[in-house]
Amino acid sequence: MKNKLVAILLVLFLIAPSLSFANTPFTDTTEHWASKDIELAFQHGLLKGVGEDRFNPEGTLTRAELAVCLDRIFDFNFSAMLFLKEPVLTDYFDDVQESEWYSQSILESAVFNIFDIQDRKFKPGEPVTRLEVAEAIAKSFEAKSLSVATILLWPHFKDIETTNTLAFIHNTGIMKGRAEGQFFPDEKLTRAEFAAIVNRCLDTVSLAHSYEKQLEPSAE
Repeated sequence: MKNKLVAILLVLFLIAPSLSFANTPFTDTTEHWASKDIELAFQHGLLKGVGEDRFNPEGTLTRAELAVCLDRIFDFNFSAMLFLKEPVLTDYFDDVQESEWYSQSILESAVFNIFDIQDRKFKPGEPVTRLEVAEAIAKSFEAKSLSVATILLWPHFKDIETTNTLAFIHNTGIMKGRAEGQFFPDEKLTRAEFAAIVNRCLDTVSLAHSYEKQLEPSAE
């Protein structure tokens, strides 16, 4: 009897991951090409919906959503860093209010210099482009001193000059072009596309190795 119970529990354990995909509240992702990626990102607590039962997969990803998700993946906690003055949002931005659902993540991303900010405007509700996402992810790995072993390949794109950032993103498999030889850097990223990127990013983080680096706070 004991052996039979163990066998039953083992079977339940093995099929649990596939069963968990049904445990999402979204009604607009069932037939979507990214449904599995969306469900997996949701199960990991990295992406949430836009309402009680909607994910809005074809909606564009905002800068606030990107900041929060990267914070969840990389944990931009600056409590161990030394400052002359504890950083606050007004040190960096004029358009980010305190106590918003994204406020702490945006502050933490600023301390770690994850985004390229102009004129003290974060623009939390503005959609992000594919290039902005690629740059933010690459900076996140660098900020957290995470090294990833990749193939030494220098990809060539017809619509943008290849940089170290694009080579890293491409070689790790986190992001590829939308068409052969094209990255579409200025195209807006959908929430569904980002769900797939999130899962690849999480897989890459799990394979990364830490290296020592002196982090410099960007606040003055």
